[in-house]
Amino acid sequence: MSLASLVTDLLAPEACVWCGTPGNVACAACLASLAWVPACRCGRCGMPTPVPAARCAECPPGVARAEQACAYDRRAASLVAAFKDRGRASAASVAGRAMAVRCRPPPPGVPLVPVP
Repeated sequence: MSLASLVTDLLAPEACVWCGTPGNVACAACLASLAWVPACRCGRCGMPTPVPAARCAECPPGVARAEQACAYDRRAASLVAAFKDRGRASAASVAGRAMAVRCRPPPPGVPLVPVP
């Protein structure tokens, strides 16, 4: 760990972006409470569906394939804002791990475009 990291941890220790519990950028309870997208979803747009579907009736035009780990509500937006607007790199790690676990990998050679 670098001296800068130690000083930062001392002056501004990591805390949950939602409840403020010290220790991690996302405490286990708050992370579990995100609106996770279920495994049963549209194979094209990634939205939840009652039964697995290659394409649902709600697919927006022009979307070849989309994935999401959780619903983009105010809670998810605050996690994104933590790393985009407040420079909390640990929040990006939390989001990245959630996407790696919950989203299907892209086909080889397909570019990834983050949204938002």
